[in-house]
Amino acid sequence: MLDEELTNEDLAQLGTTRESLAESLFAALVTQGRDQGIESVQMLTNQHRMHPAIGQLVSSVFYGGKLTHAVNVQEREHGLPWLERPVAWFSTAKLSRHLETRHGQSFYNRAEIQGISHLLHRMERSYRERGERREVAVITPYNAQIVELLAEVTPASDFWQALSIEVATIDAFQGRDRDIVLYSTVRSNKEGTLGFLRDRRRLNVALSRAREALLIVGDIWTLERGRAGPEGNPYQELVRYLRNHPEDCLIEDLDLEVPLG
Repeated sequence: MLDEELTNEDLAQLGTTRESLAESLFAALVTQGRDQGIESVQMLTNQHRMHPAIGQLVSSVFYGGKLTHAVNVQEREHGLPWLERPVAWFSTAKLSRHLETRHGQSFYNRAEIQGISHLLHRMERSYRERGERREVAVITPYNAQIVELLAEVTPASDFWQALSIEVATIDAFQGRDRDIVLYSTVRSNKEGTLGFLRDRRRLNVALSRAREALLIVGDIWTLERGRAGPEGNPYQELVRYLRNHPEDCLIEDLDLEVPLG
């Protein structure tokens, strides 16, 4: 991710700001169209990708409840007997070594990496037993986390027979989808610093890539109580939604001792 690797001094020399880099080409075109009085954007309200539970979360948190769903629950069953809901947050907050580690301008989080590896192994075992295959994406905002995840998970390994795994940044995954998405949030610190996790657009992308199941892995304490920017902390609204919809959403502490079977 380019903007995480550039220092403020680098940006100043280039004559730009971190906020300017965060604006996508699409957003720039929309702004230009509005400035010229062109009706440039029409909201698509009927989504065909996500399990209705995931779609309703995205609709409520980002679109004022305006999305409708062209798929039903049966079409998007994930088939994992140990995953009770299609949306789940596995929190690392109570693990003994859950804090982030800085690497240059980026960050990684070993607790999340171990947790994601554990969850992927559980999925692999379950889908092998069912004789099924799934496409899985592990996405994260930070390049340092990508490097560590690739070393731990090794998607090209012959071990993965039931899962096809891709590890990528959120930005690289925009416009794409997979059966199951694991979102690694990375940030976990005593100061409640979120960095560019405060960006609502990136969070929207992260939560809307999954067809069947969305698993968030991260420190719910840091994310929910994190210091907000000018637009507020979007994770507060997300966590509130998860707590208020237990019929579709699950929040539980990550347990690395759970058997893989």
